[in-house]
Amino acid sequence: MVKSLKHLSYEERLAKLGLSSLEARRIRGDLIQFFKIINGYENVKFKNVFNYSISNYSNRRNKYKLTKENNKNCRARENFFTNRVVNNWNKLPNDVVEAMNLNIFKAKLDKWMEYKCKSLFG
Repeated sequence: MVKSLKHLSYEERLAKLGLSSLEARRIRGDLIQFFKIINGYENVKFKNVFNYSISNYSNRRNKYKLTKENNKNCRARENFFTNRVVNNWNKLPNDVVEAMNLNIFKAKLDKWMEYKCKSLFG
């Protein structure tokens, strides 16, 4: 909390401080974690956790598609990482998901997220 900025709205405070929203930081964290999982940075049995397919068809988005777990009887699972990351991952373009390493992925992701935020809100 910055006392001198308390009269500003949340969005104005973020802009003054050069920060992204909590929602954007959470989405970024999920996407980085997923990239780490599929590229072997984390010791997670990928195929046991995610429904994932590679498609030759791509309409401006990446060809590495996730599908959500279909469990209509359990609303609590909607917020599990395995379901939460799906929509955001599927929106990423190929050049982001095919990054050669984690640092390149983060840089490309940040650039893409900045572009998307400007196009949505600017």
